[in-house]
Amino acid sequence: MNEKLNEAMNEISDAHIAQAAAPKKRNKRMRIFLSATAAVLAAAILIGIFSGPMTIHADAVALAEYPEDSSYVNVIEYKENLAGFFTSTLAQVLGDAGSENAAFSPMNLYFALAMLAEIADGDTRSQLLSLLGAAQATELRTQSSALWNSAYSTGNNPCTLANSLWLNTGIQYDQSVMDILSTDYYASVYQRDLSESQALKDIRAWISNETDGLLKESVDNMLIPENAELVLASTVYLQARWSEKFSSANNTEGVFHAASGDVSCTYMNQKRMEGNYYWGENYSAVCKNLEGGYHMWLILPDEGVSVDEVLESGAYTELFLCEEEDASYGSKYMYINLSLPKFDITCTQDLKEDLQALGVSDVFDLGLADLSAGLPDNGALAVTEIQQSTRICVDEDGVKAATYIRIIGVGAAEPPSDEVDFVLDRPFVFVITSSTDLPLFAGVINNP
Repeated sequence: MNEKLNEAMNEISDAHIAQAAAPKKRNKRMRIFLSATAAVLAAAILIGIFSGPMTIHADAVALAEYPEDSSYVNVIEYKENLAGFFTSTLAQVLGDAGSENAAFSPMNLYFALAMLAEIADGDTRSQLLSLLGAAQATELRTQSSALWNSAYSTGNNPCTLANSLWLNTGIQYDQSVMDILSTDYYASVYQRDLSESQALKDIRAWISNETDGLLKESVDNMLIPENAELVLASTVYLQARWSEKFSSANNTEGVFHAASGDVSCTYMNQKRMEGNYYWGENYSAVCKNLEGGYHMWLILPDEGVSVDEVLESGAYTELFLCEEEDASYGSKYMYINLSLPKFDITCTQDLKEDLQALGVSDVFDLGLADLSAGLPDNGALAVTEIQQSTRICVDEDGVKAATYIRIIGVGAAEPPSDEVDFVLDRPFVFVITSSTDLPLFAGVINNP
């Protein structure tokens, strides 16, 4: 990935870099549009992460400083801090979907909000830090860096992350904060006239390049408002096959009991799959392994229990956010007859109200937002919207998904035998976790 980034960065002239070294002045009342983008899972049939080097027509303020060796990093000491963020955002964003499908990337939202917290100050920063599970900015930097390195990997099943910040021409910035973004958040910072059509082309190209074009339709429809002063983009891209693929010869047509009524769907079936069957407060679950240490958790609410009740209780998150000895769920190693519907879902949602419900409100108020830590002496700045679009496909070979954000106690009983039928024929929750058991993205299937 470093080679690809170096090729891209070589397209930026030395003159541009020198020009970008000096902070720019701008003293007037203005609004801010922030955008964060993420592709969170892609099938291994894709050729690669990048389609090739790209040219960025912008001044480089700071370039991402990728570590030479981002091998496994132990994030256990941060899990308690991170658990609150992941549990609360999953419940808030995925809940109340009604009869619709829902999808969400909590990992991407974390990095977008963490970068925003670095720029913010005062109560605005405090609200963001509280949601992100960090007492102060220095702790957030250490926690974010550890999380980034624990998730980042290359090889046959890569999980790559990238961040960028795009400043409008003339906006003043604190170079030391921009340098922190490049070193602790691995973000590249650029400056150019965001009202020019080339700026939109560059940002679209950056997103497509980092996500291998998986988000083409959504990216092609993405716009930058005329009054945009800032665009923030963050990507997560993962390729992974099932450790044990489904055979299409075993597929069956069946009924899915959707919230809106019974529908027909194609089930992928795997007989006598060996593994743990889990049961907890109001749910049962199995884990389907992906290569590279990734997992797809399939959480089925108990009969008579809704998906929203499972999300609200948050008990299911113990499966991946809690050490087994501290968890309240039960488990039994056995044969599992798994029936999982194939699905291809797309979801677009505005996260502004969700974040306000979670206590992040000042950043959206022009009179209260404080982004002076990274962007001093620029007048009034505020976030106008945070929108995420996600597409997730599950088939016999693995999982393919992409998402982008625009920021302008035991219930079920132990199974009676050593074999269980786990048929996902009614609304269920799924979570894809990293090799360190942190959720890259999640969703609710109400209608496959």
